[in-house]
Amino acid sequence: MEDLEEQRVCMKFCFKLGKTFKESFQMVQQAYGEDCLSRTQCHVWYQRFKRGRTSTEDDPKSRSQSRSNVEVMLIVFFDWKGVVHHEFVPRGHTVNKKFYLEVLKCLTEAVRRKRPEAWTSKT
Repeated sequence: MEDLEEQRVCMKFCFKLGKTFKESFQMVQQAYGEDCLSRTQCHVWYQRFKRGRTSTEDDPKSRSQSRSNVEVMLIVFFDWKGVVHHEFVPRGHTVNKKFYLEVLKCLTEAVRRKRPEAWTSKT
């Protein structure tokens, strides 16, 4: 979590230097590699700084907000027969290539179990 705020500080720094979003994101991506915030998250923070926000801390959430406005990311793989595999992304987790590779490994297993005819024919 601390690393996320550190990246937001970097985005703020780039913004204050007059860098474009694209330049800012490329620099943060270069510095943090696979652990970089997603492009969308970086863009949201860049826009916040553009609108005058100064804090890099998460917005405080009330108990009722955190229960009713829970944001969840779901990755779903399906074919014409239906869902083959689904995976919920842990809250606060960035989907990077390391994470996605693990999801694809699970998908491979799911295809082997749920669609053996596709698995054996390699379709």
